[in-house]
Amino acid sequence: MNDVPPPPPPPHILVAVGGQDHFWPLLSLGYALAKAGDGRLTLLFVSATGHTPEWLILPAAYADLPIEIETVQSDAPARAILDRARKDRPDLLLVGWRRRDTKGHPLTGSTLDTIMWQSPCDVAVVRAPANWPPAPLSRT
Repeated sequence: MNDVPPPPPPPHILVAVGGQDHFWPLLSLGYALAKAGDGRLTLLFVSATGHTPEWLILPAAYADLPIEIETVQSDAPARAILDRARKDRPDLLLVGWRRRDTKGHPLTGSTLDTIMWQSPCDVAVVRAPANWPPAPLSRT
């Protein structure tokens, strides 16, 4: 008898987009990771006003993957991101890092430190250059 385990479920990648400077690197990497496993991608933007910025749109090159965009109104980005991660239980939470004064926090800053310590799932941190090209990562 040959017991073959069932294949794993398709991955769900949650991408917390903190600003326009992180949009392309996070979208490109999140898309590549989700696409590799025939998964899905959720882009989460936290805003004090609850308005989705005009730059947060998906180009046609990303249409071959289920991608959801959600804007959440909150003055506490870490809490809003963690609430969504606890609700959705993604396989990976992808976040960007801006090098700023950490104001006494030991690693990266209050929002990112909170996310990394309290996330219910794996976290990947991306620090990419501002001139990241607005196109999907290629497999070449």
